[in-house]
Amino acid sequence: MLHKNSAILHVHRQLLKRSKLYYYNINMDSYEDDMLSELSKAEQEKAKEYTTTRHKKLYVIRHILLKELLMPYGTELYYDKLGKAKLKDSEIEFSISYSNDYFVVAIADNHMVGADIEYIMPLDNYKNMAEIFLTENEVEIFHKASPAKQLKLFYYFWTAKEAFIKSIGQGMEFDLQHVEFKLNNNQKLTVKSIINSYVAPENTLVEQLVIDNNVISIVTSDMP
Repeated sequence: MLHKNSAILHVHRQLLKRSKLYYYNINMDSYEDDMLSELSKAEQEKAKEYTTTRHKKLYVIRHILLKELLMPYGTELYYDKLGKAKLKDSEIEFSISYSNDYFVVAIADNHMVGADIEYIMPLDNYKNMAEIFLTENEVEIFHKASPAKQLKLFYYFWTAKEAFIKSIGQGMEFDLQHVEFKLNNNQKLTVKSIINSYVAPENTLVEQLVIDNNVISIVTSDMP
């Protein structure tokens, strides 16, 4: 079993309004060869698909940390038809995301939950990317922001959309432009509308924070 203190360089735990957030900066030196055997057969096969040793080790450490976090709630993981991981016979919902050595897990009770993390880094084409995945109204908000704030706002929009898609259990085929966000009076992103036939879940909440230059978005909503 992985010793958590040796597996992480930094950990941040935060109780959000509807979920628990666990944030890790993974220590690569904690990896040991016998860790792979602690994972399920499916996880072991997935680990073997990684083409670099570094990415394989990160996958193994992330999934051992996940197993330890979920142990109080249940031990049997399964994947639905869209590839979303779930706990069998449990009302607990969870979502994971990672960026480089950073890893987040959001756990919610009786709420759908989605998590996404992205490390803020300069992108030469981020303004062009924004035109592709943002709606017309979101693009207007984006361009109204000062140049100094546009890059961070780009990541706020991006992670919020990814977290929303994860929260409703949809796969990559869900168009990012089919969900629209707006800024509320506190300059926080909130879901404005769903722009297709999909019915938006009730009482959707977006929570966002920045840790170690990572933008983290957590989206929760009522169970259907």
